[in-house]
Amino acid sequence: MSDDNRATSKDTNDTEGPVFPFDIFEIIINNLITVPSPSHSRSGFPKPDRDILSLSLVSKSFAEICQPLLFKSVRLDIHSHLDRAQQFVGAIKSNPTLARYTKRLEYQEPNKEPVEPISAERDGSFTPLLQLPRLQYLRVIAKGREGKSYDCPESSTGQFGFRSLLDQYIASSTLTGLYIQSIKDLPILDILSCPNLEDLELLYCGIKGWDHPAPSEVLKKGFKLKTAAIRSASGVNDVAFPLFAYCQQVERLQFARQGGFRSERPEKFQIRAPPLVSFKNLTFIESLASVDWSYFCRLAESAGVKAFPAVKRLKYHIIAEEDITLGINPIFEHMESLEELDIRGINDYGLDPTPLISLKRFFSLSAQTLKDITIKWKACQDHTLIKVLRVALEGISHINVLRRLYVVLVRGSWDMVISPEEWNLLSRLLTADNGAAFPGLEEVIILLQLNKDRDKQDALRDYEKLFKLTMNRIHTFRNVRTSFAISAY
Repeated sequence: MSDDNRATSKDTNDTEGPVFPFDIFEIIINNLITVPSPSHSRSGFPKPDRDILSLSLVSKSFAEICQPLLFKSVRLDIHSHLDRAQQFVGAIKSNPTLARYTKRLEYQEPNKEPVEPISAERDGSFTPLLQLPRLQYLRVIAKGREGKSYDCPESSTGQFGFRSLLDQYIASSTLTGLYIQSIKDLPILDILSCPNLEDLELLYCGIKGWDHPAPSEVLKKGFKLKTAAIRSASGVNDVAFPLFAYCQQVERLQFARQGGFRSERPEKFQIRAPPLVSFKNLTFIESLASVDWSYFCRLAESAGVKAFPAVKRLKYHIIAEEDITLGINPIFEHMESLEELDIRGINDYGLDPTPLISLKRFFSLSAQTLKDITIKWKACQDHTLIKVLRVALEGISHINVLRRLYVVLVRGSWDMVISPEEWNLLSRLLTADNGAAFPGLEEVIILLQLNKDRDKQDALRDYEKLFKLTMNRIHTFRNVRTSFAISAY
């Protein structure tokens, strides 16, 4: 704010003006927005702070200070709250300067057309939403899971909608973050080509393929994407995955439910530019059910390198056996510096962990880096999983840097009795050679969960006593913190 617009200090007896200059109030008000507030939506999109709203009504000068904070993040729902959207657009029309303050925009529209289409006359013309010169983050949602198509009929008529916003801002140099939900036929190449896009999240979306060669000049430049979270989207394995091989700066990949595995995967389009064969900046992978990583593995193997040499954290959710044999087992071979491993068997009907045969090989590859192991498994016989884990740990005895082991077994039936022998062998392994087998081990947490049965409460306590007795060596080992519990859910 210029010196001409700031009030100067006045005598404390003067009741007509502020005691302090307005630049002091500006600092105080700006600090309010940096303090964490409980008024956030479930999506994490900030709601207007009531304190800021109140302060903006104090005076014209206060309003000018508060405007950048009030307009920084905007949420619009053109169906449920059309009046609010019109108010926002009207404010920008009357004062175009306000458009410069909006850096985050969330736009929602129903996935089915309203009874009365929202015409340009009724909506007051939303074109100012296409003129936000400093927009950094765009969130576009078609409510519901049925989804709308990027090639919907209204797009060709010029009617304002999600397509208008996406077309405008994926060509913008200011956009760095993009979230899209329930929209099909997305042009993934155009999205990744957004000049400075770093963060992409797709939920319940569909990726559109094409039948002509991808432009080599675009692929040679690569994409600036650093994080990608794609969940329950179609077309990713066939269309999007090959393009991620041109994201040299990518640091985080989170994929979920991408359509399963196939022994042969025909190419959906031609790519003539040589792809990236090793993700040297990728440090985190999260994979949930039916994610086929084989494309990246084959690229790396063809060049004699590891696909994911820099990955430090791996979180892998397993539903079916093929998630083990075709999913996690192959990518284990392409990691050599993992520090945190989190494996979860989430099939409610039980899943045999025996196919995790590559766990031993993987532990040996990451023996000098692996510090934290978390394994959670539903509805399986505990001796099977513990044996797989124990055999894998035996392979890195005396040559590891393991600090923490966390095991949770959720057992759906009381008929699945505890296997004292396997648990006792694990306890002896972890404390072998007076602790020298795992010299850095600091914490062991083991939790068994059984289905709730009031008639079994006494048995539950007996189980816990037996379990602690079975794991007595590690439970009483002086150098390791332990927590063992059997609970009902």
